[in-house]
Amino acid sequence: MIDKFKLRFWKLRVKFKDLLQAEAESESPKAAGKLPADMALNLSQALINLPSHASGETAVDALNTALVQWRENINAPNSLVILGAPVMPLSRILSDTIGISKEENILQVRTVQWEARPHEYANIQNYLKNEINSELIIPEKEDISDTQERLEARNSLVVISRLDWCFLRCIGGFEGIEFIRNIVFAEQSCFWLIGCNTWAWQYLDFIYQVSAYLGSAVSLPNLSGEELQEWLKPVVEGANVEFGDDGGSEDGVSQERELYFEQLAGVSQGMTSVAAALWLRSLRYEAPVPDADGATTPKLKLDKPNLPDLPNLLSQDHYLLYSLLLHGGMSLAHLAASMGKSISAVKPRVQFLLQSGVIEREQNLLGVNPAHYPKLKIILDTNNFLVGK
Repeated sequence: MIDKFKLRFWKLRVKFKDLLQAEAESESPKAAGKLPADMALNLSQALINLPSHASGETAVDALNTALVQWRENINAPNSLVILGAPVMPLSRILSDTIGISKEENILQVRTVQWEARPHEYANIQNYLKNEINSELIIPEKEDISDTQERLEARNSLVVISRLDWCFLRCIGGFEGIEFIRNIVFAEQSCFWLIGCNTWAWQYLDFIYQVSAYLGSAVSLPNLSGEELQEWLKPVVEGANVEFGDDGGSEDGVSQERELYFEQLAGVSQGMTSVAAALWLRSLRYEAPVPDADGATTPKLKLDKPNLPDLPNLLSQDHYLLYSLLLHGGMSLAHLAASMGKSISAVKPRVQFLLQSGVIEREQNLLGVNPAHYPKLKIILDTNNFLVGK
């Protein structure tokens, strides 16, 4: 696995260096400042391709411990919830957790697979039933009195990576949550690993007391500057990013590098998705200057990482953005339904927020731009929205 990652990062590094060289040889070199569009696109994709940070081991350790207890103690909880910010890639983190976990290797694993909520949100419950697959579940029989036999029947792990996709905040949109809450409580022969964003978890606990049914919840830790530096290292080195002034001492460059990532950890609150977005925003392109031999090599330098400014937001924008963060991304139709409005009434503000970069669209799903998340959290909290911790 490690060799595989090394090969991937080496290829990325070669690709970026080739791209930089192509820019240097261009007949119309770019002006200093903004990244060329193709370079920004490649760097964005490289950031997406980075593996989950090792801090995900918090989830792995919690899962291994919970599974051991569940298989050894008849009264142990049969579920574990992994919590992360709405802009964190929870599906990928849970997938990596399953891939690393040792205990899950002895279990039958069933993962609820989906890219978004069903278009007809009233069908979420039926979709979950089909995905979980009743044949996998072996209910504990009441006539089995032997505790050891009942423990040996515990051989299934069901993964629901996005609890925030199992509901829509509108009339008829909560049946999926009720189904999950009831089946987790009823089916002790299965262990349930569930991912949920912190905003949805707090909201669902307030409405449905889900923490009483779904057991322990573990929050992903925030990263330090040193951890962010190590995580971003393959992309930073591959893109030939320079720290410090030309000709500076090695110690001086090292100190500037450490200071940058400490600042990045501070403004991003240690969230990888936010840090990656802010790192990309802080890159500064410097037009290539020929050296003594006539060779040119463009350089990328870093400005101080800062949160981008928000446009003037209307009160209706607050409700719109809260809905996107609560649900972890959604279609335009689902967004309108969650706000109790028509698509035509919501669309103008969606378009405004897309153009201003506050929200993004990927595969027809709308979501908040991670770079704006820290400020939006403060604004919504100040306006008495129920935000996650």
